[in-house]
Amino acid sequence: MGQRIFFVLLLNAVRLFIMRNMKRVFFAMFCAVLPAAAVFSGENAALTKLAAVSVTHNYKRGIERDLTACAIEGAVKGERFGVFSGLSSNEVLFDVTAAGEWWVFRQDLDKYSLLYGLDAVYHYQRFQYNGITMSHENDVMADFCFSLVTKNRFSFLIRTGYGSKISVLPALEETIFDFTPCVFVGFSKSIAQFDVLFSAGTHTDYRYPLFCSPDYALEVAYNTKSGFRPSLKGDVRINDQFTTAPYINRIALTAKVGVFLP
Repeated sequence: MGQRIFFVLLLNAVRLFIMRNMKRVFFAMFCAVLPAAAVFSGENAALTKLAAVSVTHNYKRGIERDLTACAIEGAVKGERFGVFSGLSSNEVLFDVTAAGEWWVFRQDLDKYSLLYGLDAVYHYQRFQYNGITMSHENDVMADFCFSLVTKNRFSFLIRTGYGSKISVLPALEETIFDFTPCVFVGFSKSIAQFDVLFSAGTHTDYRYPLFCSPDYALEVAYNTKSGFRPSLKGDVRINDQFTTAPYINRIALTAKVGVFLP
């Protein structure tokens, strides 16, 4: 009985420490990933650098309003690392996302390669209504990653980890802490100059609902010989999918134009 009480108190103390220092903990993890990526970037014969602008229209479903958002994004990817940053804005929401991944181990076989790594994500969102800031949201997460890449240009990716949502409500002078699992699964296939991508996950680049309201996305991109990459993506999110009352809460269509940088 005494040991049980001790472990309960210990777990509560650890939980309280993480809640009070969540930003520092995940920021430290994020800063650990990026320098490692910089070190391993020297091993890459070539880097893929992409800058893009996009327009996303959310069709009114559930709590989502009928709004159009514009975004600007940048990404750099090598064999052993990747970094991403993006900024999105519409009438009521302003979002900033930064992410980094580091593929710690890589195993090259005859027909495919296996990669094992880590990633970290930070997302900030401000919600305004009639010029009044209603909330600030901070999402921080860290994942273990696994990827399989075949010689015939097919890839499979899974990320699983844990994150925290820190919501600040100025009107109520209240801060709310939530912990949530994170899961993302993606498949991609390249055919000639086309890329087809399907994903299912607990979050997207600018939406981080609590578990479990998964988002399903299908994207088709075309890589032109002149270095441009137009794409079209559709998103559907199902709230409370694994409870007694699931419902579609988001339908979105994104048109994006990217350009590969030298």
